[in-house]
Amino acid sequence: MSLAGIPADVWQLILQHLEILAVCMFGSASRAAASQAFSCEQMWTLVRLPRKSEAHVLGILRLGASLGAPLVQHLDATATPLLEDASLFAAAALMPLLQRINLNGCRRVQSATVALAQTCPRLTAMQCAGCPRLSDREIVGITHHAASRLVHLDLSSCSSRVGDVSARALGLCTALRELRLSNCKQLTDSGAISMFVGAGHLANALGGGQGAGSGGGGGDGIDVLAQNEHAGVAGVEGVERAASGLGGGMLTCLGLSACEKITDAALEALGGQCRQLLHLDLSLSKNFSAHMIARVLHSTCHLRSLDCVGVDHLTGV
Repeated sequence: MSLAGIPADVWQLILQHLEILAVCMFGSASRAAASQAFSCEQMWTLVRLPRKSEAHVLGILRLGASLGAPLVQHLDATATPLLEDASLFAAAALMPLLQRINLNGCRRVQSATVALAQTCPRLTAMQCAGCPRLSDREIVGITHHAASRLVHLDLSSCSSRVGDVSARALGLCTALRELRLSNCKQLTDSGAISMFVGAGHLANALGGGQGAGSGGGGGDGIDVLAQNEHAGVAGVEGVERAASGLGGGMLTCLGLSACEKITDAALEALGGQCRQLLHLDLSLSKNFSAHMIARVLHSTCHLRSLDCVGVDHLTGV
């Protein structure tokens, strides 16, 4: 029997037992083989890029796009820490169904994150922990394109280049439910307070940006946000609770571990705006008082877990 004579259901059984790289190499043989490779839709729901083999996967994605085949919904690139930014940038346009992407530890990824936010209209979750090339420009670009739909965002350990400009842009992300900024050492009270209470006064300016071009930038909104770098709210006294703040007031998980420059002033804003929190990580931060943490506990009545490991002076909380 020729390969063409094998029934489609048999092909699906065969392909389900192969690694993604083997499926991609098989699908690259011909358009007929590619059609069979893409006939197993379940296989393409979650794709884990194999180490040093992302070129094969990207090649089959291009072929799949030309066939109008079902494409990736969840991409996991954690096994490819040297994934090139240009490769991911090229793949962004080939994944219109993408909903979640895990780029944790991808050290070379940068402007492709903006391209993903721009060209993947269903993208709601981005894990970018340990991506050292990400900066305020990329975060502003991401929020420019996806502020109304991002639900989960992890920017942990993007420590040296993500700061207050990013925080103010994140204040426009009203759909966010989980945000991790642990070890973002450039984040200060000014940016954190603006993020919690909502940077609504910047919304029009950010919306006026042109977004990322084909070369991948952060969008023109970065220029306006940069002008406001030192113009953040100095405190939360007198600031009305805004539905336009971070997560629209519905944020449930927040990680601020080892954010060394934020103090009680930021916690006061957090307690006033993020009352639906379920999980809060304040570990390894030495600038919080027991009194303010107690106020946060009082205002976040739904809180299930609070990590204060390494926080000094907590007696009596």
